[in-house]
Formats: sequence, C-alpha cells, structure tokens
Amino acid sequence: MKAAAQPFDQIVLDVRMPIQGGLDVARALRKRDLQTPITLISAAFDPSTINAATELGMSYSRILVTR
Repeated sequence: MKAAAQPFDQIVLDVRMPIQGGLDVARALRKRDLQTPITLISAAFDPSTINAATELGMSYSRILVTR
C-alpha cells in the first residue's frame, strides 16, 4: 500500500469508494500502525459507520450533497 509509505499530514476517505471502502482502507492502514489522522466522509448518516470510524480513531465528517 503506497499510502503507508508516504508521510501525509491528514488522510480523507469516503465511506463508498470505488474499489475499497473508506473503513476497509482505514483498517488496513491502522494494522500497519499508521498514526496519521484519518477523516471519514459520507453523504449518509449511519450510526454503525460512525461507531466503526470512532473505534479506528478516525474523525467522522458528514457531508451533505444538495442539488
């Protein structure tokens, strides 16, 4: 995983990314002991997602999409 080898100040992940979801990516990064702050974004409110993000030490930001 390239991201684990690069020094980043912040990582922003979406819950629903095309290949791998944001929570799965965060789990993989945390298993590699990456301590970089991770923020999870989503257009949907889901308490279980918020709980999972919190357990991974992530910030959770809800993004509302309007048209």
